[in-house]
Amino acid sequence: MALATQSRRKNRFRPDLKEARMAKEKVAVRRRPDIRHKEAVLKVKERVGWWLMVPFGVLSVFAFMEMFLKASVRGGLLTSTECVCFLLGAGVWLALFAWLRPKFAIVYVFAHEMTHIISALCCGAVIYDWHVGKDGGWVDTNKSNTLISLSPYVVPFYTVIVLLVFGIAGLFTDFSQFHSIHLGSVEIPVNASKIMHYLVGLTWAFHLSFTIAVMRDEQGDLVRNGQFFSVWLIALVNLYLIICFLIAASPNLFWSDVGASFGDLVTTVFGGAYYGIAWVVSHVWAEGREMLELLRHWHGGGAAVP
Repeated sequence: MALATQSRRKNRFRPDLKEARMAKEKVAVRRRPDIRHKEAVLKVKERVGWWLMVPFGVLSVFAFMEMFLKASVRGGLLTSTECVCFLLGAGVWLALFAWLRPKFAIVYVFAHEMTHIISALCCGAVIYDWHVGKDGGWVDTNKSNTLISLSPYVVPFYTVIVLLVFGIAGLFTDFSQFHSIHLGSVEIPVNASKIMHYLVGLTWAFHLSFTIAVMRDEQGDLVRNGQFFSVWLIALVNLYLIICFLIAASPNLFWSDVGASFGDLVTTVFGGAYYGIAWVVSHVWAEGREMLELLRHWHGGGAAVP
């Protein structure tokens, strides 16, 4: 699942060895400033990961846990129809993933490369060629950036398709009502809302399981953007995707609750840190003053001895 960024080249005769060596040296010299620029960008991304994404991610995890407990205890989240259908779909996929993972690998590769293509087109890139196979895939384009490289790891391709299909169908029918499907003389009642939540759970678990599996191997997409920065960015975006599902499934949660939980955590952490530092400084200052007083009296007592 590589992302190529070199344009197509026309077939031509191979130059002799001397000309090839000279051309290689010219290319290396010409690309040296670009390499230095990329190294500088990677260092900046690593610092952003350490100083911004790590603390923000830790606070986001605690905020999510607080919201989940609130929705489970007060809102009956785990017993709601939406959550049950979602968890059922996720459980079915995890069972399939454990037994038939190689069979579905090409399905994930297709979603991965299609997400590369769509994100590249959204960024104004030109797609020259692409390939999907059991052994992996690649996209040949003339542009690459963080969005294009990491979008397959944060966008659940098939979940988006499910939501689009049911969203468009919802304009013409009411999903809260039961509909009947006739199979010959058999009439089967179907609730489209339950099916949608089931498919969302199944496709999202598909996305998350394969994302974790491929990230365990060395991926060029992650190396290109810095592995530390990429892993934290992917984890954060997927965490907030889970928060979106949590808010959608719980009638008692809203986006304002995310801000409130995050604000309370920031206040608690920084307030605790402020009072802790103030306590340490005050005690150190008091001990220092006491030591200075002892030294002053000791010096005065020593001077009085004949």
